[in-house]
Amino acid sequence: MLELIRSAQTVSSEYSDVLPATYVRCGTAKLLAGDIEASTACYAEALRWAPTGGGHPYARYAREHLALVHALEERYADAAALIEGPFTRSPTDTVARRLEAPGLLARVLLALSDLDTDEANRLLDLVDDGIRASEFGWVALHAGATSAIFAGEAWDAIHSITSEIVASAERHSPGSLSGATLRADLASLYQAVGDLRAAERTMLTPGLLRRHSGVVTSLARQALLRGRPEQALNVMLAGESARREHIPTRHLPSGAVVFASAELAASGALSENTLRLAASSVAHHRAFSALAQATPELREELLPLVGTSAAEVPRPWEYLPRIKLTRREREMLDALETHATLSEVASALHVSINTAKTHVRALYRKLGAHSRDEALWLGKE
Repeated sequence: MLELIRSAQTVSSEYSDVLPATYVRCGTAKLLAGDIEASTACYAEALRWAPTGGGHPYARYAREHLALVHALEERYADAAALIEGPFTRSPTDTVARRLEAPGLLARVLLALSDLDTDEANRLLDLVDDGIRASEFGWVALHAGATSAIFAGEAWDAIHSITSEIVASAERHSPGSLSGATLRADLASLYQAVGDLRAAERTMLTPGLLRRHSGVVTSLARQALLRGRPEQALNVMLAGESARREHIPTRHLPSGAVVFASAELAASGALSENTLRLAASSVAHHRAFSALAQATPELREELLPLVGTSAAEVPRPWEYLPRIKLTRREREMLDALETHATLSEVASALHVSINTAKTHVRALYRKLGAHSRDEALWLGKE
C-alpha cells in the first residue's frame, strides 16, 4: 500500500480523504513489526494529510498515534505537544472508540513520565476489555508494569504479563516490539522483587529483540544489581554497536541514567559529559521517570540538575555496591563450586571448618547471597 501511494505521480483529491486512515493503519503495522522509524514516518504523513484545524476527522487520531510512538521512545515532551485536552471516552461500538486507544495510552505514559502515578492509575482504569484485546493492549500492560514497579506492587503485574505472553505467544514473539517490551518489563519487575535469576531467564529468551532499548537497559541494570558495573557498561556499549541505525540506548533518558550509574559505580567518579548527557536527556524529554533508574550515589549528583526532589522519585531497585572479589575469595568461590560439603571446602583450602564457615558467611554477605547456589551465580564473572 505504501509503495503504491509513493509511486503515484500525483494524489487525486478524491483519495486525499482516505490517506490519513491508510497511513495510520500502515504506521500501526510498522510499529507492531518493530520498525519505529517507519511507523513515525507513516503517522507523520497521516498528520500531513489531516492537518490540525483542517476539520479532518482523523487529525486527532493521527496526532495521538504519533504521540504514542514518541512516548514509547521516552520522547515525552514531543508526545505532550501532540496531545490536546483531557481524555474522554467515546460511545461504545463506534469507530472513534476503537481509534482512541493510542491517545489514552499515550496520556498514561505521559503521567508516569511526570511521576504522577495517581493520574496514570486513573487513566489505566479507563482501559477496557476492548483495548486489552486490541493491537495496543500490550502498551496497557507495559504502562501497568511501570506503575506497579513505582508502587512496589510487582507481583500482580508479573502474573498479568506472563499470562499474556503465554496466551498470545504468536502475537508477542520475542522478536516483536510487543514481545521485547513485555519481556523487558517482566525482567524489570523480577529485578524489583529481588528475583534476579528469574530476570536473567527472561532476558535469555531465544530470539529476543536485543537491539530494543528496554532490553538493553534491563540487561545493564541486571549487571548493576549484581554489583557488576563494568559489565553494565559493556552491555550498553555492545548494544550500541549492534543498533547502529538507531539512537544509542545511552542517549535515551533511562539508558543515560543507567550508563551514568554504572560509570560512577565502576570508577568512583563521573565524567562531566556523562553527567550532563543524563541530566539533559531527562530534562529535554521530560522523562522524570527515568530518574528511578539511578543508583543512590548518582541521585545526589543528578537530581539537583533536573530540579526534582529525591522524595518524588521512587527507588524500586536495590543496587549492590561494586563487587570485586579478592584472590582468596575467588578461591573460596571455586572451592564451593567444586566440593559438595563444607568439610571438603575446608580441606581443599587447608583451613579449619570453623574458618571455612567464617569465610563463607563473609563471602555471602559481600555477594548479597543467601545460599551456595545463589553465591555461585552472583559471583560468576
